[in-house]
Amino acid sequence: MNDIILIGSSSKLKDELCTLGHKVTSFGRETKIPFDIRNNFKDNFFENIPINSSCYVINVGIINNFNISDYSEEKAWESMNVNCIGIVRICEHILRKNSAARIVIIGSESGKKGSFDTIYFLAKSALSSYVKERYLESPEQQLLIISPSTIEDGLMTTSRKDISRLEEYKSNHPKKRFLKMRELSELVSCILELESSYLTNTEIEFNGGKFSRMKV
Repeated sequence: MNDIILIGSSSKLKDELCTLGHKVTSFGRETKIPFDIRNNFKDNFFENIPINSSCYVINVGIINNFNISDYSEEKAWESMNVNCIGIVRICEHILRKNSAARIVIIGSESGKKGSFDTIYFLAKSALSSYVKERYLESPEQQLLIISPSTIEDGLMTTSRKDISRLEEYKSNHPKKRFLKMRELSELVSCILELESSYLTNTEIEFNGGKFSRMKV
């Protein structure tokens, strides 16, 4: 099993990866060494990110409950910074210094289908494009983004108040259920356990066939 650096200390994701046998060191606002991605333009921001690990998982994001017309300039910048720019800057730091780095970013289906939070959609869409187009200098490097649909036991879902809408979404889903964090963790684990890094610069849409429309 692998030693994984988890950036964006999701306790649920960390617990599941640990259950699968990985040793996980997490970095986030509530970890032993505080790490806030909003500060990624500060001079000492990258000092605490280990650059000698082989496996990195980046799980960072904020979504707001209002439309783009209601955003302030400050909030708009914070959203773009957290949901895209900060993540890209972390990837660039790692890729420049670690020729064997394998990076898995947890994105969102919103980057493809859109969102009521338009800036969140724009940020996640841009992040997916970055992953697809970023040329990797070393053959050993790997850069992927997993874009899951609604994660039933994820914080973004459990904190929502519109329960009836969620139930409607679930009943209309081909699987009649939402994705579980365990399933996401198993996919991440499977990718990082592979010796091959040939699967790279691509987006894995993990949605249970949610957008399939052709019936025969």
